[in-house]
Amino acid sequence: MNSNDETTKSLEEIIKEYELKISENTSNGEEIVLEYAKMLFSFISKELDGIEFKKIISELKKLDDKYKNKEIGLRYAISLFGFTLKQKNKGDYEETLPLLKELDTKYCSQEIGLWYANTLYNYTFKDINEKEYKEILSSLKELDEKHDYQEIGLWYAESLFGFSLKQKNKGDYEETLSLLKELNKKYDYNEITYLYLKKLIVSNKKSEEIEKILEYNINNEDILNKFLEIALNEEDFELLLQMLKKFRKKIITKKYHFFKYLTTDEIQDEKKQIILKIFKEIQTIMKILSVKKEDFEKLEKIGHYTNIEVIPYVIIKKITDEYSPDDTKGRLLLSNANYMNDPSEGKILLEYLNTMDSSFSSLFYRNEFEVSSVYLSSFTTAIDNLPMWSQYGDNGKGCCIVFNKNYFDKPKEVHDITDNLKENESVRQDECVLYRICYIDDKNNKYKFQKEDEDIKKSLENIYGNFKIINDENVEKIVMVYLEQIRYLFKSSDYKYEKEYRILKNVPINSKKIIVKKDIKPIPKLYVNIESKFNQISEVILGPKVDFPDYISPYIKYCDEKIEIRKSKAIRKHHFIEYPSHYEHIDGRGMGFYSRIPDQEYNFSRRLILLALAYAYLGAIENISNRLSECICCQSDDIEKLRQLYIEATKFKAVFLFHQPVLMKNISLIETWKYLDKVFDINSASDELLEQLSSVHYILNLDDDKKRKNIEDLKIKRQEKWNMLFTMLGIFIGLIELFK
Repeated sequence: MNSNDETTKSLEEIIKEYELKISENTSNGEEIVLEYAKMLFSFISKELDGIEFKKIISELKKLDDKYKNKEIGLRYAISLFGFTLKQKNKGDYEETLPLLKELDTKYCSQEIGLWYANTLYNYTFKDINEKEYKEILSSLKELDEKHDYQEIGLWYAESLFGFSLKQKNKGDYEETLSLLKELNKKYDYNEITYLYLKKLIVSNKKSEEIEKILEYNINNEDILNKFLEIALNEEDFELLLQMLKKFRKKIITKKYHFFKYLTTDEIQDEKKQIILKIFKEIQTIMKILSVKKEDFEKLEKIGHYTNIEVIPYVIIKKITDEYSPDDTKGRLLLSNANYMNDPSEGKILLEYLNTMDSSFSSLFYRNEFEVSSVYLSSFTTAIDNLPMWSQYGDNGKGCCIVFNKNYFDKPKEVHDITDNLKENESVRQDECVLYRICYIDDKNNKYKFQKEDEDIKKSLENIYGNFKIINDENVEKIVMVYLEQIRYLFKSSDYKYEKEYRILKNVPINSKKIIVKKDIKPIPKLYVNIESKFNQISEVILGPKVDFPDYISPYIKYCDEKIEIRKSKAIRKHHFIEYPSHYEHIDGRGMGFYSRIPDQEYNFSRRLILLALAYAYLGAIENISNRLSECICCQSDDIEKLRQLYIEATKFKAVFLFHQPVLMKNISLIETWKYLDKVFDINSASDELLEQLSSVHYILNLDDDKKRKNIEDLKIKRQEKWNMLFTMLGIFIGLIELFK
């Protein structure tokens, strides 16, 4: 029997089957029992009701009691922990905890002790009194001393911190702080240090102890990051400034050098605190917009539209040779924000801030020729999408690279897009934090946020409120530097269909990391590279206008044979047309119109009128063609009617301008008519009809001329006969007169 067969069986069937196996096999009974325990444990991951879960726990307890096997005991402990997570009843914990304690005592195992400690910690979130909480802390302390294991120490520290939030007695508080300090010293474990730091900051006490922690963790970016996060969240700006002054560039600004403005003595502390308040709100916005692990689970695919030429930069074959150069690594190109195709890119945030108070509008003014220090790359969940191919996929001649979700990194507690690495350092992979775009409805100069972004709106209002207080040109410039971190994360809701996400990097204009692509005309462009991860690309979709796709696939498969390659299914090549601002698709079912410019409904209406005009022209041409057929078939001798029909068709084409029925200044409409003419062959059909009319008219004219000539010839012959007759008669009369 294979495992696939077993997984399809019910729990009751498995229990009966293995009970029989155990009774029949005495020689290798322990192996079968362990196999049985593993099979019971596998059911935990399935959707079970309370009765089934209790049945599994009961069976595992029987096996543990009888065989006293550590592996069985561990699975029993995990099952007990899982059972408590599914239950809301406090009594289930009271039944489960003694069983876990019994297992911990029996096996004295760190792994079992850890599940017991985790369950104790979860119990603290139930409706328990102070006495019960202290009993839990006592049990956790006992476990910590027994196993001397940092993960158990963490659950003890978490429980201590939670208990401290409920304490009102100063003595109890000091005791809890002392225990956290001991745990931090004992394990030197980041997670415990975080809790100890937070307790110190929340209490606004022991600043000298905080100094010691920061000094000790001078090279620990995680600790520094956490300190900044806690200090900002608790709005303990006085403490933060104190630490900044204490360490200057030695610690805090080693990584987060945007705090350099706060280490100077030229700015008053009151204004520094306002700057920190603004910075806190910016961090809040970035935290909301950052894509977290749980957010990725909701995304199906995330891709990047680009040119075909970019593929060799992003997709590189992994070289296992230890002597291979670093430039064999894949690269993701980030382009300067000045090159974005939307003229309002990065401006909508500043425009929104301007609307809050017109008297302060000049403070947020940005020179349109000012060079942005932000470099970015865009991603989207709109995979193989018509408008996206037109705007970002090299007008259908490019590709869409689909990334695995683990290509991107989890966001930090404190967000920093600033380039602060040494010139000989490469941009590290942990800089690839993904942010979603916040779309703002900006119709009629009224700005409206989506419901899920109301917290962002509040933060922006707080930014503006604090900004008004500053009244210092130098400080205002500092705030604008901070705003640079987020202003490219806002776009008009007209672009919501793009479903856009971005990676951002802030790089000074004088940085040696900037790459100048001189082969781009007329002016070279600026880019920044981010190291790409291997084996993190799942699919490459080639655009609808890509020629020779079979030339592209060998290289991709050579680099990574797991990458799927396909052609776009969104649109066919002959349906695709390029426009400076839009493209449209026309077939027998109607017209589709896509534009990158807002408020294009009117232009779409004009194109529908042109489409109706095209059908009207075709109808008129068909009518004249039918009348020509009738004239030839039924009235072949009526050349006058045919002549009138020819004149009518010629006048119709001349009056209604088949070739170009729109004004020369309406360039986009001219392009639309050209495409309509190409699709429906209006001018060709008209020219063909006139040619048919002309040919038939010529043929009938020839027949008519021949008939007239024949009649004239007959008349001449008749006249010649009469002339001859009269001549002969005259001669005869003359002869008679002569003989008289």
